[in-house]
This record gives sequence, C-alpha cells and structure tokens, in this order.
Amino acid sequence: MTFNNVVVTKSGLYTIDWRYAFGSGAYPPVKNRQMGLMVNGKIITTTERFPITGSFDIYRHSSLQVQLNASANTITLFAVSNHGVGRVDRMTVTEATASVASGPTNLVATEGLATVKLTWTASASGNPTS
Repeated sequence: MTFNNVVVTKSGLYTIDWRYAFGSGAYPPVKNRQMGLMVNGKIITTTERFPITGSFDIYRHSSLQVQLNASANTITLFAVSNHGVGRVDRMTVTEATASVASGPTNLVATEGLATVKLTWTASASGNPTS
C-alpha cells in the first residue's frame, strides 16, 4: 500500500496516523497485524502494530513519528507476514509537536556474577519520557 506525493512544506519530524478496521477474516487466531513502513525507499520499521478491531466497521488508529523531506514523499506500508496488510482507509500527516530525543550517552556495562549492569546518561533533549 503506497501513498505517493505526500507533500509537506518543510523537512522535519511528522506524525503519520493510519485509520484502519479489521475483522478476524481468514486468520481468526491473529490478534495483531504487523506491517512494515518504508519512507522514501528507506525501511523505518517492520513492527508497526495494527491490532484487530473485531469488525470491518470498527475503526482504530495506529501512528508513528518519522522524518519527512520538504516537498513530495513516498510512504509505503508492506506485509511482514502471510497475514497480509492492514485494511487502512485513511492516512493523515501532521507536524510532530515534540522533537526526537537524542540517544543516551556514556553507556557502561559492568560485569557481575551471571549479570551485567548497564548505566548511561539519559538524553535531556526532545522531552523523553522513558
């Protein structure tokens, strides 16, 4: 499922939101359909979750923040299992309200008896919550 010419005015972080609905269909035991996301030819994730809604008339949302380029972008959702792709009927793109946190620094691993203790300096940028 590809969305071509997704146009934004400036490069930056955007929230992509997909509206979807799923009945159990051909795979009744499946409670979640994972899909992959590719933006401008680069795979962003292969674990975007679309939990079953129980009906093709009950809608939920799945969202993810990604970097987009100013002007046209191509956003593709793709199957990562034999359960197929999600039944997405709408995608919206909005500018993200928070910035991406930078990664932790000063990672140290201290060996113990059958354990490893990890310590690091957490990011202060981007308002991280965990």
